Amino acid sequence: MSGPYTGTSGDFQFATRGGPGIYFVNTATNVLMRVAVTGSPSIMWLWGDGTANTNGTDAGHGFTNYTTSAVVVNPPSALTGFGLICNVTNMISSVTGLTNYPNLQDLYLYQSGITNLSLAGCSNLVSIALVATYPSTNTLNAWFNDLAAAEPTMPGGTNQFGCGAYHIFYFPSSPPTNSTSAEACSNLTRIGWSLQHFP
Repeated sequence: MSGPYTGTSGDFQFATRGGPGIYFVNTATNVLMRVAVTGSPSIMWLWGDGTANTNGTDAGHGFTNYTTSAVVVNPPSALTGFGLICNVTNMISSVTGLTNYPNLQDLYLYQSGITNLSLAGCSNLVSIALVATYPSTNTLNAWFNDLAAAEPTMPGGTNQFGCGAYHIFYFPSSPPTNSTSAEACSNLTRIGWSLQHFP
């Protein structure tokens, strides 16, 4: 990644500016992001160029190169949804730090083009939109294995964004799932998930 904050210096900037948070790498010159929250928490969008926006659930920023940015919500229990603003396409390649927010219920990364994402430890998700993303075969199958491990039963909660869908996991049709996630997919269906690939 290029930009003013990379490697150790990039980690340090988020730690010193209020992290940990959810971290994302932009692949477009403009990003339009969104969180859903309960109550009146503090919200800080920490952009990779050193600037910041505060207290808005929706935020956008312009970049001249690819870099890592973050959103930090305090208290962490207040964050219930994370993703792109609806109808935005191909903006980010990586998202990490989801488990810093244990009440995350809705993950909306539809048409994000993301390649690097883990659902490990995400035990309260009830709405997931990952169509038009580009995971490797191992990453895609890990989504189902990790979600099944985190959710032996369907958690409570609701979709937090109008463009999300309750108890539906949308995922790309390519690459296909394989036998490594067959049991996990069966278990997720058993507890109430509808697994829908598109297109």
